[in-house]
Amino acid sequence: MISGHGSCKLRVWNVVTGACEQVLEEHTASVYALAVSGSRVVSGSGDESIKVWAMGAATLWTCEKTLLGHEDHVRSLAVWRGKVLSGSDDSTIRAWDVGTGALDATLAGHDKRVDGLAVHEDRLFSASLDGTIRVWALGGTWAALQTVARDVCG
Repeated sequence: MISGHGSCKLRVWNVVTGACEQVLEEHTASVYALAVSGSRVVSGSGDESIKVWAMGAATLWTCEKTLLGHEDHVRSLAVWRGKVLSGSDDSTIRAWDVGTGALDATLAGHDKRVDGLAVHEDRLFSASLDGTIRVWALGGTWAALQTVARDVCG
């Protein structure tokens, strides 16, 4: 099990003994988000970066890639078909190729930070401090399909 902390660190825990087995110290600000992509773990931080972690020799985790492009804290992460999707205080969502680290798309539409991301089939749902939930097409056009505003819900 891996947990993120306000101390800029991730900790790897033994779920049987409860002991901390490794401390990962690549981030320089609080870790706000974690996601799992196959055999990798992805972390998002207040240092505006996304780190892709892989298990190395002797079951030790190492930082495989650093994804840079957001202009503010990374608050939310999701994964979909080899892509890392990241939401940020810069009000954007970015789609990255987890294998190459390349930026595939930047999704703009929210007016404030993106606090939550969820994937269902070929749709991405994003929740923002602007009071909206947006639905996006994943892959291809990455188009915004629908916006649900706070006042619609009552």
